[in-house]
Amino acid sequence: MACRSGGISINRQAAVREGLSLDLSLHNLDFNEWRDVLKNLHSGTGENVSTPSVDRGLAQYVYPRYFSIDAGEVVAMDMWLTNARLNGTHQEGLWDIDVRSEQINGRLKWMEGAGNTADGKLVARLKSLNILQSSMKKVSDMTGREDIYRIPSLDIVTDDLTLFGKHLGRTEIVANNVSFKNGREWRINRLKITNPDAALESSGSWVTTAGNRQQTRLSYVLNIKDAGKLLARFGYEDIIRRGRGEMKGDISWDGLPFALDIPSLSGKLSLRVETGQFLKADPGAAKLLSVISLQSLPRRLNLDFRDIFSKGFAFDEITANAGIANGIMRTENLKMNGVNATVMMDGSVDIRQESQDLHVVVIPEINAAAASIAYGFINPAIGIGTFLAQMFLREPLMKQFTHEYHVTGSWSDPVIVEVKAGTGK
Repeated sequence: MACRSGGISINRQAAVREGLSLDLSLHNLDFNEWRDVLKNLHSGTGENVSTPSVDRGLAQYVYPRYFSIDAGEVVAMDMWLTNARLNGTHQEGLWDIDVRSEQINGRLKWMEGAGNTADGKLVARLKSLNILQSSMKKVSDMTGREDIYRIPSLDIVTDDLTLFGKHLGRTEIVANNVSFKNGREWRINRLKITNPDAALESSGSWVTTAGNRQQTRLSYVLNIKDAGKLLARFGYEDIIRRGRGEMKGDISWDGLPFALDIPSLSGKLSLRVETGQFLKADPGAAKLLSVISLQSLPRRLNLDFRDIFSKGFAFDEITANAGIANGIMRTENLKMNGVNATVMMDGSVDIRQESQDLHVVVIPEINAAAASIAYGFINPAIGIGTFLAQMFLREPLMKQFTHEYHVTGSWSDPVIVEVKAGTGK
C-alpha cells in the first residue's frame, strides 16, 4: 500500500511524516469542537467516531498521527489548559502526549473508549497537577451537560497536586467504570493523598441508576501527623498547634463525587487526636472547630476557669464517635482530656445551617478516681448522664467542681445557658 503523508501547520513550518502531522501555534484550540466536526463527518456511516483506525475511510485523513501544539488555551474533554505545549502521537485509538502547561506537567495516555471501556481510560504520570476553580467553571461553561456526568477510567499519579490553591501533596487515584442493569458505577478502587502532615487512604463509588439518580460513597482513613499544619495547608492557620491521631469513617451524599451535597450527607466517623492545643483564633476561620474548642464560653460567661479556654485549651487526647444523617451530625461521647480540665459533649450539629444543640460538661480539675471513670466514656453505651451519675456516686465532692451548659444557636453567635450540675440536660 502506498505511503500516505501530509501536514497541517498554522504559524509554524510544516513537518511531513507518515500519516497526518499537526504543527500548530494558536491563541486557543478546542478539541471538543473538532470532535463534533468529526462526528458530523461520520454521521450516517455507522462508524464510531471515538474509535477510528487507519482502515476507516475518511478517519485516516482527519485524525493526526503526530502533533506539536503551542496554545494560549486548550480545551479537551473536561480539561482546560493555559500556556500549553503538547507533543505526542496517536495510533490505533491511543493518544500518547507530553504536556507542559500551567495546570498539568507530565505524560498522559488516553485510550479511546470501545466495548466495556466505552468512556475511555486516562493514564497519567505527572510532576504537577494544578486544578483551579476558574478552570472547573470554564470547562462547565464550554462543554455539554452530558460530558459532566461521564467520568472515564483513571490511573493517575501526580507528585504534587494543588486543588483550588491548596497544596495536597502526592496523589494516586485508580478508578474504573462498571455497568449493571439499569445503571452504572464509577468505582474508586484507590485514592491516596500523602504529604508531610497527613496521609489519606480512601475508596468508594459513584452510582447512577434509572432516572439519573446519583449517589457517591466513600470509606476513608486519615492518619494525622500534625493537625495544626494540616489545617494550615487548607488555609486555616493558627487554629491548632500540633496534634496527631486518626480519623476514619464512611460517608455518602447525593450527586457527583466532586460536588459535596451537605443536605444529603450521611455516614459515621470516629476521631482520636493526641497532644495538641486549640489556639485563640477568630471563630470565622474554622467555625466548627471554634464550637469544639469552647472559645465562646469565656466570652459569654464569667467563668472561674476562663484561662483554660480563652488562651487555648491544651489537650492530651480528643476522642469521639459521631453519626451523620441528612447533614446533621450527632455524637454521644465527644471527650477532651487536658491537664487542667476534662470536657465532654453530646448533642447535634447542623452542618448546613451552621448551628448546634449541645450538652457540654466541664470539670476543671479531675482527680484520679474520676479520671478512671472518664476513660470509659468513649464507649458509645456510656452517655454523659451515666458518666456523671457514676462519678458523683464515687466522688460526691466532684459535683461542686462540675459545670454544665446547654449550647444552642449559630456557630458564630452561640446561646449558652448554664444548667444545674448532674441534671444531664
